[in-house]
Amino acid sequence: MKVWGDFACFTNPAFSVERWSYPVITPTAARGILNAIYYHREICWIISKINVLNPIRWHGFGTNEVDQCIRKRDIRRVMSDDYQGDVMITDERRLQFHNLILKDVAYVVHVYVGLLPGYRNCSQLTEQEHKEAFQARVKHGQCRFTPWMGQRDYIAYFDEATPLDSPVNLTEPLGMMPLEIIEKNGVVQPVFFNAFMKNGRIKVPRVGAVLSCCSKN
Repeated sequence: MKVWGDFACFTNPAFSVERWSYPVITPTAARGILNAIYYHREICWIISKINVLNPIRWHGFGTNEVDQCIRKRDIRRVMSDDYQGDVMITDERRLQFHNLILKDVAYVVHVYVGLLPGYRNCSQLTEQEHKEAFQARVKHGQCRFTPWMGQRDYIAYFDEATPLDSPVNLTEPLGMMPLEIIEKNGVVQPVFFNAFMKNGRIKVPRVGAVLSCCSKN
């Protein structure tokens, strides 16, 4: 499947509150786009490879934000008949943040469907049927909700990939990138992998392979 957009921000958690993007789409962000197109409780999306189609282009800008959200009790107080004043004086709580995002992005995501362990013997649909349903939705431009490129501000467009969608001639290390978010016994654990792009292609390992390597260390 091909995905593209005018802008994208796949936020790197190493930069704390600043929104600095990874140089390419992350597997977790790609999986979010796939779930926006087709979701079923029986399946998981297994991403094997990501092809980068366009050169990496950056765009930086600043945003003015406030340091807290408006609380419900403040809203109720303002809605009362005897209240006079402001809910929040933004000039007193304004902060400026720097954003470093991507511009003119396009990728081909190589993905296949896997049945979750609890449904392998009692699934409503086979893996092939899930695959065909997903392909039909991509072909007709259907989605459950509008997918985005890392943030809701940046819309993701999608279509079927073609042989003309060739990767860019670029080789460079990408560092540690999020591979999956695992929840076990109420504890959320992010899983990272050491990403490397060779001739515009990024091989994505299986989650189990990454976890087994971590356990040996």
